[in-house]
Amino acid sequence: MSHLDLDRIFDLMGGSGTAEEASHLEECDDCRRQLELWRTRVDDLRTIESNALNRAEIHNLRVLFREFGPSPVGRRWAARLVRSSQPAAAGAVRGGLAATFTAYEAGPYQIVLQVSPSETEGRFDLQGQVAGDGRQIPASTQVVLSSGRGYADRVTVDSFGEFRIAGVPEGPCRLVWYGGGERIDLDGLEVGECAGDDGN
Repeated sequence: MSHLDLDRIFDLMGGSGTAEEASHLEECDDCRRQLELWRTRVDDLRTIESNALNRAEIHNLRVLFREFGPSPVGRRWAARLVRSSQPAAAGAVRGGLAATFTAYEAGPYQIVLQVSPSETEGRFDLQGQVAGDGRQIPASTQVVLSSGRGYADRVTVDSFGEFRIAGVPEGPCRLVWYGGGERIDLDGLEVGECAGDDGN
């Protein structure tokens, strides 16, 4: 039989595949590899605490997850905040809010993010760069952003490790960086004026 498509692979993961499909898996290395990669991806999603996600974000994560397809991840790190600036008033910036900067560490990588007001009211532009001790940024590296307000986007990182995501709504977001069999998870990113709040 021909290779299994995604729907049939998902059926097998859910335990509803046919005997013929199960037999094909035993003989086909490519399909068996795809099945294992998807199982790994689903396990990754299960590590996200469901009570931290709203319905809109869960939907967007599922859509982006399926669009990404399974790519092997050999190493994975959680980004750790090491430095953050407070937004300052700036007459040259629309709305009087200057950019905020945050810096993170994740394994051998350093991530710098800049958030600044967008041309659209209530939206913000996020620019970032990932660098790693002189390492070459893998080709086809991707960044996924998912917002608690139902916004999601995916962009490609350039050869300098830089990326830009425009029109992000204010509020909590998470970023996931994929490339060369490596992954960085950045949770708890606050976009917009609330990023500078000190809780008072």
